[in-house]
Amino acid sequence: GLLIAGQEGSSNPFLSELRGSKCVMERSISLIDPAPAKIGCIYQSVSPRAVDLGFSGRFNPGHRVHQAIDELQSGDSVTLSQNEGRWYLLDDQGREVSRMAKDYVPPPGKRFDHGRVAAILRRSKDQTDPDWTHTIKIDEWEVVVPELVFSPD
Repeated sequence: GLLIAGQEGSSNPFLSELRGSKCVMERSISLIDPAPAKIGCIYQSVSPRAVDLGFSGRFNPGHRVHQAIDELQSGDSVTLSQNEGRWYLLDDQGREVSRMAKDYVPPPGKRFDHGRVAAILRRSKDQTDPDWTHTIKIDEWEVVVPELVFSPD
């Protein structure tokens, strides 16, 4: 059969001829409202290089950062926040769960819109550069890697 999808009053000359035929399946369509304008947004799938991989490893095992990360799941919301020149990821309770690498800079001319947890990686002391192992206070820890969205200013 033939599917006809058209609006009433269409200028297609064949619609009126075909309407009602047994070989034609008619379906009415409704127009979909356009999605909110997201033109100019930047979507960042952040690589682990853009995250401070040792951040939570520098806290003692009982520190609240480990509890906050334990409560996170992939897809949970995170917020990007600057503190003393560094960028941090905060969970929905405002707790720091990750820190971006020193050289991380958000896209110029954009403002943070929203973010989510893309992955939670497990790191260990033996994966740490020997120059930094003295800063690590725990044998294993998790690293939150986000996906971030920025909107035009």
